[in-house]
Amino acid sequence: MKTSQCTYYMVRPMDQSPTVLELFFSKSVVAVGWSRVNFSQYDDLEKLIGKVQGEYRHDASYDPRVVGRKKEEVKRFKSIKKGDKIVVPCPEYIAIATAGSAEIYDDKAGEQFDLANQRLVKYVRRKNGQIKEYPRSGLTENFLKRLNVRGSTCRDLNDFRDEILGLLSGKDAPPPSIEEELDALAREIPQEEWDKLPRDLSTNLDHYLYGTAKK
Repeated sequence: MKTSQCTYYMVRPMDQSPTVLELFFSKSVVAVGWSRVNFSQYDDLEKLIGKVQGEYRHDASYDPRVVGRKKEEVKRFKSIKKGDKIVVPCPEYIAIATAGSAEIYDDKAGEQFDLANQRLVKYVRRKNGQIKEYPRSGLTENFLKRLNVRGSTCRDLNDFRDEILGLLSGKDAPPPSIEEELDALAREIPQEEWDKLPRDLSTNLDHYLYGTAKK
């Protein structure tokens, strides 16, 4: 599949312990939970989502509102197709893989980690067979923000297609945009300094800059 026809995803295990990451890398898979439901048995997305919601709706350990929000993640994971690019965030780096066609239901992984629903992938590896690690320090600020969204296990990364392709080709990440640079500078300013700004600054900016009358 041509890279222009690929869809780009993030698939992240909520538990990023070495044991769970070893499951991903040793089996060459990515995986999500909802292990009471075998995703591979469903071709119809709506039926799959209905089954997931029905299975977990009355479980006291699951907030129904969370189950509702997660249905989009179920849909994304099930929609992964052969040739799509997948980013797996790890604590200090990311790994990148290309999706295969095989869907796997591993009940043992479901019992141990709630990661029964898996997709076979081919990870980018070094010549010695080890996973190629792309350091987080080499990623743009916006890419990191997308990867760090709390509680998210499967997200769309199509907005970062060029950056991912740049990593795969060995090119440096694009320079930060002016918005990213301004955001970085703003974070360096202590909150107490922001608190000193007049509350009507945005309304009366000309007054504070040029001394004109307030509105």
